[in-house]
Amino acid sequence: MSFDLTNGYQPRTFDEILEAFVLEVNEQFSTTYDATTIVGTEYYRFFYAGAQLVMQSESYTAEITTKMTDYIRTANEAINLPKSTIDGFITGIKTDLDLDATIKDIVLEAEAGYMFLIVDVDETDPDYATTKQAIIDRMHDWLTAALYYNGTETGSKVALNGQTFNYKFGLPVDVDILVRVTVTASANSTSPVLNENQIRDIFNANLLALYRLGLDFEPEKYLEISRDLPFSSNILLEYSEDAGTTWLAVPRSMAYNEKINLTAPATISVV
Repeated sequence: MSFDLTNGYQPRTFDEILEAFVLEVNEQFSTTYDATTIVGTEYYRFFYAGAQLVMQSESYTAEITTKMTDYIRTANEAINLPKSTIDGFITGIKTDLDLDATIKDIVLEAEAGYMFLIVDVDETDPDYATTKQAIIDRMHDWLTAALYYNGTETGSKVALNGQTFNYKFGLPVDVDILVRVTVTASANSTSPVLNENQIRDIFNANLLALYRLGLDFEPEKYLEISRDLPFSSNILLEYSEDAGTTWLAVPRSMAYNEKINLTAPATISVV
């Protein structure tokens, strides 16, 4: 079989090469040999040595095309799964810089071509300039320059060809909340009843592990009976955005640039 982009290059068998040789001999010398009658002739003796060389060459060619096929496959995978996807970029920021980030989903036609990147970083730490440049460097390496970047934090990166590219990203807007938790202890449970400080520690740990910039705030996620408080029959987790005047237990929808900020330790009650 000749080279084929789907199947690659398959070396021919001895019989396939012999068949092609017989056809060529008959055409050139007006003979009527077939694969059986040509055996033992001078043509066959000449052919046999040459066939070994042809088979060896085609075997080497097949090995090369196999390697090429594998290279093309892995290259295509890299193209089809680029690092610059939203999840890839955000994961890279978290893995390499230990920072939470989010990118706004573009749904309005007027915002086509715009990039709204939010990175949760403290701009008042002494090493902020270094951290900001690390974010800019990653934007340059992972995101396309052909976008309109938005945000209050600006920076630039000089490419290898000497051209300077400018980038922007934003900082999150804090949504200040208070949290209170009311835990009803089950009369049927044999699990030990935890005190307020223990429950608060569990809540804080879950909030740290499960909440991320850009996610809605869903109170029921951060304390669960089966996972966290098996001694309880009910858990009510509420939050307030107006310093305790109004309390809510329903999920709080968050804009892409909003971040939950707990302004005081959670108030815990066990009843």
